[in-house]
Amino acid sequence: MSTQTLTNTTNNQASYSIKWSLLTILCFFVITIIGAAVLSSVWMAQNDIAGLSPQQIGVLMDKDTAFSIYTSLLGTIAALFCGWLVTRKTAANNYVGAIIIAILLASYGVLSIFMHPDHHMLHQVRKLVPPFLVCSFGAWLAIKKPASH
Repeated sequence: MSTQTLTNTTNNQASYSIKWSLLTILCFFVITIIGAAVLSSVWMAQNDIAGLSPQQIGVLMDKDTAFSIYTSLLGTIAALFCGWLVTRKTAANNYVGAIIIAILLASYGVLSIFMHPDHHMLHQVRKLVPPFLVCSFGAWLAIKKPASH
């Protein structure tokens, strides 16, 4: 195989990985937006919010521990799925696509830190570190081979 062929193959694989990474991050946002809308609707149905402004409702949601846990779980499941999906779709036996997704999610986390500076420091760190762990675990699930019996 010539050097030019190897270069073209590598370039095609890289563009394929970037394409699936962008589609997967879009998938993450769709999953989390729909999931957050459902969680918010359920939360509002279970709480007396009559006469409250949207800002007051937002403050109540932020203070509800169960709601915070459910939204964190939603984000974790979506990131795990995205790490798995990008690895499967690129047919990679490595973590490149998952790391790209994790970098994009961590970048989104940095934006979130600037948008919500009032959040607790542990909550802020949770926006940056877990995407790498969760997406890598999703990629590992996609790469691992089933055990032979």
